[in-house]
Amino acid sequence: KVSHIMHRYGGHVYAFPRTGYAANAERWFAIDWHHLSVDGHEVVADGVKELIDKFGKKYSRDKARVGSWGEGDQCTNWFMDGNCPLEYGGDTRLAPFDGFGGLNKFAIEFKGRGSILFENKKSHPVPLFISYMTKKDNYPVAEVRIGRRIRLIDPQRESTPRHIMTTHFLGWSKPGVNKLHIKPVGEWLLPFRVTGIIECGACIEHNKREIIASMKLDERDFNNS
Repeated sequence: KVSHIMHRYGGHVYAFPRTGYAANAERWFAIDWHHLSVDGHEVVADGVKELIDKFGKKYSRDKARVGSWGEGDQCTNWFMDGNCPLEYGGDTRLAPFDGFGGLNKFAIEFKGRGSILFENKKSHPVPLFISYMTKKDNYPVAEVRIGRRIRLIDPQRESTPRHIMTTHFLGWSKPGVNKLHIKPVGEWLLPFRVTGIIECGACIEHNKREIIASMKLDERDFNNS
């Protein structure tokens, strides 16, 4: 189906190589058989480059169809390099943890109550998302508050036993500086790990009604917060 859609619009699909036996592909995957290894990423990069070299000559910059990202987004993520420009405090720390294939990843760990400060540079509220680590039966439920709205984030709702990062819609960030309050509920094997904050202005244009309906949230919640 994907290839049919791409063909309709003049696009091309990259397909990861298949082998006759799983053992032949082992070097391309991390120990969890879910994430790619360094070798696997190189295979994908080489394959995509080959695709571009093959078909790229048919296209030119002056004829490229580039759309608008509208309100844009503000994404802050420290998952890969541990470089977090945001201010955080409380019972928290920015720390590495064992990633995939032996490579460290980074998160703000919440062992207790804490907070993260971030800025909405728009003149109006925008949808807010949080990225965090999840693995079944390993992470605590966390109480997350933004403005006057409180959400319970449950990393255990993911049924996969694999260690992955996921993103969850929280609500709206008001213009200016916002404070995200986070409190783990109970004690678990691992601390609640936050890997990024996303403010998606473009989401307003694409699915504002759906977002508000899903949260039963009116933008006026932030007028006096």
